[in-house]
Amino acid sequence: IETNRSIYSSRLELMSDLLRANNFHVAPVHSTVFNWARLPSSYSKNSEQFSNDLLNKYNVATCPGMGFDKNCMKYIRIAAIQDEPKIREAMEKTKCLLK
Repeated sequence: IETNRSIYSSRLELMSDLLRANNFHVAPVHSTVFNWARLPSSYSKNSEQFSNDLLNKYNVATCPGMGFDKNCMKYIRIAAIQDEPKIREAMEKTKCLLK
């Protein structure tokens, strides 16, 4: 259990750092494999459009926050289930979508 906890903690920390570097606001994570991130203020679309664009253009799956609550229109949920190289690749593609 400790090994898995350490692996997911490391993945979440990496993902959080990379998202923050791209102007996302990332909520602190405790006891989960999911990161919640607020879309950068420069991004004008909602979370559903962002998630659809990221999936269709770059094959990166995120979950739009608006599916969880109407107050989460600008949030996405991302699972840290891939290994660190894949997380880096996904975050680089996320950066490309924001350009």
